[in-house]
Amino acid sequence: MYGADAMGVLDRTNEKTGRYAAAAREVAAACGAPCVDLFARTQLASSSDGVGEGLFVDGIHFSAKGQRLVFDALRTCLQEM
Repeated sequence: MYGADAMGVLDRTNEKTGRYAAAAREVAAACGAPCVDLFARTQLASSSDGVGEGLFVDGIHFSAKGQRLVFDALRTCLQEM
């Protein structure tokens, strides 16, 4: 999609990210694999009275606070296996 064929501004929207996350959940379910849905977790945190404030340093890459969210999610998933 990008790379040599990139044309102008990258089209990275929350809506498209949500669709990608939904597809990843479906594939994981079909394969019987666990899925750590970071999209849902960041959306939930961001809608919880500012709890999600500062999860990203630039809108894409996790801050220390966001990395903690990832760690906690992965740890929970591994403990449930």
